[in-house]
Amino acid sequence: MDTFLAFAAVIILFVLLALPAVAGQAHERRITRQLRAAQAAHAAAERREAARRTWHIAA
Repeated sequence: MDTFLAFAAVIILFVLLALPAVAGQAHERRITRQLRAAQAAHAAAERREAARRTWHIAA
């Protein structure tokens, strides 16, 4: 029984120590996805604006 309690204590401590790091990684990944989406939207808007300007110059 003592061995099981020691094992459980080690596992619990490991989880408590690793949890903030895992949560931080998840947060960083979410921010990275948001930045990539914003960058893609900005690039698409620039392409649309460039196409609109080209259309008016040619017309």
